[in-house]
Amino acid sequence: MLVVLRTYGDYISANVVLGRLKEAGIHAFLQDEYGTTTLAYSSSGIKLVVPEEEARTASAMLGIMEDEASAATTEEE
Repeated sequence: MLVVLRTYGDYISANVVLGRLKEAGIHAFLQDEYGTTTLAYSSSGIKLVVPEEEARTASAMLGIMEDEASAATTEEE
């Protein structure tokens, strides 16, 4: 079974996260990304999907990535 972990509004953000998960060995992929390759943003969202058995690990990694992004934003201010 597959689990949708996040939905992104833009192609670049979705692919950055996808790449980081794949580098860590998570079998992630994107759904609904092809309607947005010519447009910068998706109205319905690009879904980040992983196998159910990898969802907990992937979710933890997403939390770490979000914390890193938040810390970087705070440092810039």
